[in-house]
Amino acid sequence: MKMRERTIEYPPFGAVPVLWPKAGHWLPATLGRLGVVLLAVIVVGVAHRLAPSPCGTGTHTQLWLPPCGFKVVTGLPCPSCGMTTACAHMAHFEIARGFSVQPFGAGLFLAVVAAGIIALYCAVFNRSLLGIAERVFTVRTGILIAIAFGITWIVQIARALAAR
Repeated sequence: MKMRERTIEYPPFGAVPVLWPKAGHWLPATLGRLGVVLLAVIVVGVAHRLAPSPCGTGTHTQLWLPPCGFKVVTGLPCPSCGMTTACAHMAHFEIARGFSVQPFGAGLFLAVVAAGIIALYCAVFNRSLLGIAERVFTVRTGILIAIAFGITWIVQIARALAAR
């Protein structure tokens, strides 16, 4: 696939070069967009096949993954504890449960679904998925996501300590 170089302005870093598909090379870009759709379908499908854990964590062990080492050692949840359970609840349309178990995991599930829908739209109407991502994923967005992740972890720890 032929690429052209383009620069994107990121305030803290200045102009950052990015490789962009040349106009007229629609097949590789469309296959990439459909790849994003496929990944989103797989994530939603796997989450739907899982039975959400009643205790709010541990659903990931159904995927043959080990129990959370951080929780085993400290007795406190790690930053991602409950994310798989939240995704399983969301896939079963148990929205309130998903957000109550792990708000960040539920939000991440919705982001995956949105990414799949947007990628499908871009594939069908030959729109630039990279162009949309460029406008959505800014430094400010990254900072807000990191803050939300941190706050969610603090809330999870506070819940665990209150339950003791």
